[in-house]
Amino acid sequence: MNFSRNAEAESALRKALTGQWFGQYVECYDTIDSTNIRARVLGGEPPAKAPHGALIVADRQISGRGRLNRSWDAEPGNALLMSVLLRPEGLKAENGAALIFVAALAVCDACRSIGADAAVKWPNDIVVSGRKVCGMLMETGLSGDAIDYAVMGIGVNVNGRPDPDAAPWAGCLRETVGRPLSRIEVLKPLARAYEAWYDVWARGGTDALMPAYEQRCVTLGRPVQVVAARETYTAAALALNGDGSLLVRREDGREETVRAGDVSVRGVMGYV
Repeated sequence: MNFSRNAEAESALRKALTGQWFGQYVECYDTIDSTNIRARVLGGEPPAKAPHGALIVADRQISGRGRLNRSWDAEPGNALLMSVLLRPEGLKAENGAALIFVAALAVCDACRSIGADAAVKWPNDIVVSGRKVCGMLMETGLSGDAIDYAVMGIGVNVNGRPDPDAAPWAGCLRETVGRPLSRIEVLKPLARAYEAWYDVWARGGTDALMPAYEQRCVTLGRPVQVVAARETYTAAALALNGDGSLLVRREDGREETVRAGDVSVRGVMGYV
């Protein structure tokens, strides 16, 4: 299926995004199957055609999805729906979780910049007042054991949220800030923060991200429900390991490491 690009929106974004690499190549769509699908196509193109930081934005997705293959949808105009194409140099697939933490810090800081007291629910959900306002999905293209490109899909509930009956844990930024927001008002600080945190990681590795991430992470010190492929169990979230994985202690005292790609971690007393 072919989807038409919105030239007027692309021109406005190019003028608004004035950083070094985030969004210097941009595609905007009124409707698309998924921004991640389009970004994955661009990932297979030469970097000269689809450079690091290429940005895909849509008003509506008809095949959007989140982690663990969950569906993800939003009413037109309510959400910032975007994917950014990253081309990290020399990053092993086993260390790819660092890119999740870069994105989580960037979105968290962008929300805070407009007056929403945002935090991170491990590994990459952004919450405000205990409600999820943003989810992410990272997909990668590999060359052997290294990441050739990564696609980070981000959906931020800006002016509306899903049906409360279907998603009682969801919120939106407008509810917190107390006024309607333009999506570019969220995207501009997000772009600045994304470049800044990516640079922190590129210079210092995952260890350089962890102090700020831990400070913003509301999962630590809480009881959580770990939903794995073969079992579900309750544990206490103790700490983050150096690679960003979560150290938990089961009710029987055993300590285990939980990795973002393997399980879903849910709060026992509510979403957080």
